[in-house]
Amino acid sequence: MVFAVDGEQTFSGMAFSLERADYDNLTFQDVRSQPASAEVEAFFALVKAFQSGSTEAVMGLSEMGAYEQEEDRREFIEAYQEAFADQWEQLELIARYDHSGRSTFIWQVPSETGPFIRSFAMSGRDDGFRWVESPRRGQSDLMDTLLKQTEQLLLEGNTYSLPEDFRFSERIPESGIFAKFNGTILHWDVYGSIRPDLAVADVYSRAFAAFKARDFETFAGFYTPESSEKFLGWINEMPAEELDAYHAEMIEGREVRFILDADPFHVIYYNTPNGVSYDVIHREGDTFRLTGFYINSFIDKLLRDRNFFIVPVIARITQQEDDPVAFVPVGTLTEAVDPAEERAEQEKPAENVSAEEEGRMDKESI
Repeated sequence: MVFAVDGEQTFSGMAFSLERADYDNLTFQDVRSQPASAEVEAFFALVKAFQSGSTEAVMGLSEMGAYEQEEDRREFIEAYQEAFADQWEQLELIARYDHSGRSTFIWQVPSETGPFIRSFAMSGRDDGFRWVESPRRGQSDLMDTLLKQTEQLLLEGNTYSLPEDFRFSERIPESGIFAKFNGTILHWDVYGSIRPDLAVADVYSRAFAAFKARDFETFAGFYTPESSEKFLGWINEMPAEELDAYHAEMIEGREVRFILDADPFHVIYYNTPNGVSYDVIHREGDTFRLTGFYINSFIDKLLRDRNFFIVPVIARITQQEDDPVAFVPVGTLTEAVDPAEERAEQEKPAENVSAEEEGRMDKESI
């Protein structure tokens, strides 16, 4: 699945599993010369309506999306028609993904910089498939965007590597999607005197020790470059009273409950007095850095969504017993190791740590 480092998209070691049909770059000419499924016929009928330039023809094959006023719908459709006016005949159908009660068709057209990936989401009804005109930015639409990003990266020659086995395979309700990933369940007070003996926890602990000490320059140094610059620019413009309040809120409590391993990304879910939140750490070689400060990607929006991921996945996982992870005093250096070796290391018995040191989950938290 696609994550981002300061807005730059790249593959992670996490996967979303869902139904996919491969169409091998199907064209208009192919469909005209051979039988096609009802879904494919519906897709190319929509493309033909766009090609005709008739807004009414497109609206006759679509259902209302985010734009509820007819004038707004027409403007949206006309803008789409104009954007690809000379390219509809060159369109190639790549694949179809089925999820959340819809079929998302992935297609490509040529551009000056190379093939360009787009998608149409279509809902199946008794009277046939209908194009969902414009995204509402709900969970299904965010997933469609991730699918487009994935196909675009693959088209550009990017490759990905997934673990041989996933510890977690979690069903996303009402979607037909399974989230597959690894991770560590624990109770860890980030501002306490001990931390998990994990390389990612070492970096996270040192970063927030600097923040607690109000050493914001050092804290910013634990971020990737663009995020670091954004953080320093943000706090340097903040009035003193607001900065004091922000600092006090940030150090009030940070209990890590789950570290999602999507190597080279690690998503750290934690409780605060104000609810559940998370940070993302990216590994490059042996270096771990926080990333994504005020730079949200589409995967961020899904992984922090309460109904899509927090409640059905993270909250359920963290009801299980903590993993047998050793804890060490804060300040102890943990060398970065191969992710597979680190996961094996987590199976070793943990040192005795008191309940007071580890913290406990309350009913409002994960």
